Amino acid sequence: MRDESGRLEPPDVGEVVAALRRQPVAYQGRVQTVGEWVDACKRSIHRRREQDSEVAVFQRFLAALLERQMSGETYELRVSLFREQLRRPEQLSVTQAEEMLRSVNYRFPPQGALTMVEFRDLWYELGWSWGGYWALAETNWETGFLDDPLLNVKYIGLKTRDFALSEYSDHFCALDVHIKRLMARTGLVWWSLVWRAEACALGPDRPWNDPWYHSLRNLVVGFCRADGFPERPDALTPADFDRTLWFFGQGFCGAKAPCEACPAAGVCLTGRDAAPDAGPSDVV
Repeated sequence: MRDESGRLEPPDVGEVVAALRRQPVAYQGRVQTVGEWVDACKRSIHRRREQDSEVAVFQRFLAALLERQMSGETYELRVSLFREQLRRPEQLSVTQAEEMLRSVNYRFPPQGALTMVEFRDLWYELGWSWGGYWALAETNWETGFLDDPLLNVKYIGLKTRDFALSEYSDHFCALDVHIKRLMARTGLVWWSLVWRAEACALGPDRPWNDPWYHSLRNLVVGFCRADGFPERPDALTPADFDRTLWFFGQGFCGAKAPCEACPAAGVCLTGRDAAPDAGPSDVV
C-alpha cells in the first residue's frame, strides 16, 4: 500500500474483502466464516424476492423501516410481530400500531406508529407492485433513488430505506457503525480523496440524513462499479460489501482492533502501518 516513493496508497478493495471473508465469526449461536455468512444472506435476498407474498414483503419492509440504530436488536422481533398481528394492513390504526410497538419495547412508539400508518396509506394509494418497485429502485441505485416516494414518509431517511431495500435487493446497503469503523481502519475511506466522493445534497427538509453516510455510500457504489457490478455476475455488490464488513466488525474487529490475529493485517492500513506506540485499540 505504498508507491515507489514510499507514500501510502489506498488499499485494494478486492484484497481487503477477500481477506475479511476468511475470518470465522460467531453469530446467533453458530460459527462460520464471514464469507459463508455473506453468501447465506445473498441466498436469503433471492429467496425472499421469489417467495414472499405482497403482504409478507410489506411486513418485513415495514419492520426494517422502523430500525433506528441499525443494531438489529429488535428488527426480527418486529418481523415476527407483524407476521402474527399485521395480516390485514388496511385495518391498522395509529393506536394499534403504538400498542404493537410497545409490546416489543420499541424505543419510539408514537413516531413509529405514524411511520407505520403513513407507509401503509402510501402503499395502498400507489397500488404498489413490489416487483415494479424493485425494478425502479435498482435502475436508480447509483444515485441513491432519491425520488423514492417512501422518503416523504415521516421519520424515514435514506439509511432506514436502504436497510429495508437491502433485505430484498443486493443493490442497496445500510452503512452502520461497524462499516464506518472498518472503512476508516482499513484505509478504504482514502478512496474518497482519489474519487472525490461527495455527499448527496438533500436539502434542509431532510434533517435526519447524515452527509457522512452519503459520502460512504457513494464510495461503496464506486467500489462495486469498479468491480463490474451489476453487469458482471460475480462482481462485488453493495450488499456483499456491507455484510462482509458488518459480520467482520461485529464478530471480530469491534471497539478493539486485534491486528495481531487478523487475516487482513497484510492489506489493512491499521494492521500494516499503525505506529508502534499507538496500539490497534487507539485507531478508530
